[in-house]
Amino acid sequence: LTKWWDEEIYLKWRLPIAPAINMMGFNCLIPPKVDSQLTRASIHIHACALVFETIREERYPISYMGKYPLTMYQLKHFFNTCRILHKECDEL
Repeated sequence: LTKWWDEEIYLKWRLPIAPAINMMGFNCLIPPKVDSQLTRASIHIHACALVFETIREERYPISYMGKYPLTMYQLKHFFNTCRILHKECDEL
């Protein structure tokens, strides 16, 4: 499942990544207000660091996609990979 997910769902995706795939959207923590950029950025960075630490320490409970478990290897991809663009299928 991991290879299929990486290739079919993630690496062959041809739409722009930034707006379409957002693993760390925390807009619900503090709604946008005038002059709230620094506060919101600080909370976002803190939340990202907590998620990164939880993944690194492998403390996430097992999640499933249908009957298939998602592995810590897949979660680590969120923070520790870089896509190299190719015409048909990118590589990590």
